[in-house]
Amino acid sequence: MTYRLNTKKPHIISLILFISFPSVAAVLISPALPVIAQFYEISVNNSQQLITIFLIGYVIGQLVYSPFANRYGRKPASYIGIAIYLVSCMLCLFAIYIQNFEVLLIGRFFMALGSSVGMVVTYTIINDFYHPEQSHSVTSYTVLSYAFMPAVAIAAGGFITSVFTWVDCFYFSLAYGLVILVTVMSLPETLMEKELGALSLNILAKNFKSAFKNSRLVTFSIIGGYMGATVYVIASAGPFIAIETIGLKPVAYSLFLLIPYSAQFLGSLASGWLSGKMPIYKIMTIAFSSMFFGSLFILISFCLNWINTFSLMFPLAFMMFAIPMLISASTVKALSEFPEKAIGASTMSFILMVIAFLTTFFLTILPGNNPLMMPIVFILISILSLISFLHAKSKFKEN
Repeated sequence: MTYRLNTKKPHIISLILFISFPSVAAVLISPALPVIAQFYEISVNNSQQLITIFLIGYVIGQLVYSPFANRYGRKPASYIGIAIYLVSCMLCLFAIYIQNFEVLLIGRFFMALGSSVGMVVTYTIINDFYHPEQSHSVTSYTVLSYAFMPAVAIAAGGFITSVFTWVDCFYFSLAYGLVILVTVMSLPETLMEKELGALSLNILAKNFKSAFKNSRLVTFSIIGGYMGATVYVIASAGPFIAIETIGLKPVAYSLFLLIPYSAQFLGSLASGWLSGKMPIYKIMTIAFSSMFFGSLFILISFCLNWINTFSLMFPLAFMMFAIPMLISASTVKALSEFPEKAIGASTMSFILMVIAFLTTFFLTILPGNNPLMMPIVFILISILSLISFLHAKSKFKEN
C-alpha cells in the first residue's frame, strides 16, 4: 500500500493517545466535581466552570498551533503545547495548596491551551500521510480515543477520588502529560516543506479566511461539533445526576459509565468497518437514528421522574454509539477537499470546540439542580445536528 509520504508510518496507538490528550485532561476530574464544589464551598454551576473554562482554552488552542506546525514542524509545535500543559498542571496544584479557586480556573485554562495541540496535530498528521480514501478508516479508528481514553480517564478519576483524594487527579494529569511527551517522540515528522511565512499575520488571515469561507469544511465541522458537545455535556452534568440524584459513589458512577463508553468503542469499530462497505451518508443516517433514540428515551424517562442508573446509562449507550460514526464521517467530509491540511484541521477543531463550549456554557446558566436540563440539551443537539446533516446532504453530493 502506498501513502502520500515516504516516511515512517505513524502508529495508530500513538495517534489515539495524542488525539485524546485534551479530552482526557478535560474529563479526568469529572467524577470529582461534587467533591470540589464542597471543598471550595461553591455551587454546582460554579464547579462546572472547571469544564467550561477548559473548553475556552481548548477553543483558542485550535487556532494557535497550525501556524507553528506549518512553520517549524508538527513535532516542535507538539512539544510547545506539552510544555504549556505540564507547567499548567503544576499551577493547578499550587492553586489547590493555597485554596484559591480562581487560580485553579486559570490553571485549567492553560492546561487546555497546551493539550489542545493533540487534536490539531493528530488530524494534520493523518491528512499529511494518508490519501483521502485511506484517511476515513484511519480516522474512524483514531476516534476510538473518544470512546476508550475518556472512559479510562473518568474511571481513573472516580477511583482516585474515592480511594485517594480529588487532588491526586491533578498529579495523575501531570504524569499523563509526561506519557504524551514520550508518545510524540515516537511519531514521524510529516511536514516536508516548512512554510516560512506561516506566522505572518497577513498570510494567517488569508488562510483562515479561506477556511471559514469553505462551506463544506464549516458545515461538516458543525456536525462534528455537536457530537463533541454531547461528550462534554455528559462530563459536566452526568456526575451530579448520578452522584447527587441517583446516589451513586464516584467510583461506581465511573464504572457504570464504562457501559456507554463501551458502546462508543463499538461505534468506532463499526465506523471503521463500514467505511469501505457503505456510503458515508448512509453511515451517518444510521448514526442519527441511534442518537435520536437515546435522546428521546432519556428525555421521556426523566420527564416521568424515572431517574435511575438504567434510565441514565442505557440511552447514553445509544447516543455514544452514534458519536464516533458521526465525528469520523464529518471529519473526512470536512477535510477531504481542503488543500491546506493544517489550517483545515485547525479550523475544524476550532468550530468543534466553539460549539462544545457554547453548549456547556448554556448548561451552566440553566438550573443546576434540575436533572431534566441534560436531556433537554441532548434533544436540542440532536435536532440541530440533524438539520445541519440534511443541509449538507442536499448541498454536497456523495463522492
